[in-house]
Amino acid sequence: MDERWALVTGATGGLGGEISKDLLRLGYHLLAVGRDIESLANISADWQEHIVDENQQIIEVCVDLQSPHATREVMSYLGEKKLTVVVLAAADYIYGSCTDIQQDRHIQLIQCNIATTSSLIQALLMYMDRYQNGHMLVIGSLGALMPTPFQGAYTSSKAWLHQFVASMQAERRNAAVSLTLGCPGGMATSMLLDSPGWERLKRYPWVRYSILSPQRVSKSVLRAMFARRLLIIPGRLNWLTALFMRHMPYAIRIRIGRLIYGSAIEEN
Repeated sequence: MDERWALVTGATGGLGGEISKDLLRLGYHLLAVGRDIESLANISADWQEHIVDENQQIIEVCVDLQSPHATREVMSYLGEKKLTVVVLAAADYIYGSCTDIQQDRHIQLIQCNIATTSSLIQALLMYMDRYQNGHMLVIGSLGALMPTPFQGAYTSSKAWLHQFVASMQAERRNAAVSLTLGCPGGMATSMLLDSPGWERLKRYPWVRYSILSPQRVSKSVLRAMFARRLLIIPGRLNWLTALFMRHMPYAIRIRIGRLIYGSAIEEN
């Protein structure tokens, strides 16, 4: 079997888990990154049914991406593996008024979503450049394109990531290792459906119709990655929303954010 390795962060989550299963079905060995050793062990056992070759390997990489040492710990698992696919899908999420959230909690999110993710992008691209072939997919968020009350820490971290990836794409023109930004909208995962904000969001038909399954999003973003596309926004309605928000005047975007997500005055 061809020794092709894929690394996925957030492998125990909704989209990261689906991407991991799809890569196993494509014959890749898998480095599955997550912070909970028990969850990693459980999914590793469950994923055996998706393996297409008895020689395929799944390595559980137990690393907390909120740690300042996370990148070094992840890289220590690589050895000399021929890593040709990287999917950075892990993200921390906070819901609540920005003035109520403890500063330390914001710093944890920034460490995971910005500091560690950007560090992994840099280190893993340098690693894959040695093989002069490969694909990297970074998962952003459609929410980064609009004001999102009570989710500002999460979506602003994704907005930073979008700009960082775009800058890297411009720097690495014609590079052998492709870099794709995936911007999903809402997905039917616990991060959305268990969020207090879902009670408000589900009132709006256009929001409900835009929600996609992680299985569909996984196939969409992986196709785009292998096609070496720069950007993929899964779902036609989400694509139209992104186009609409880019051309909307700033003040109107603020009003739309309040309409969809609410405001502190309503909460009080």
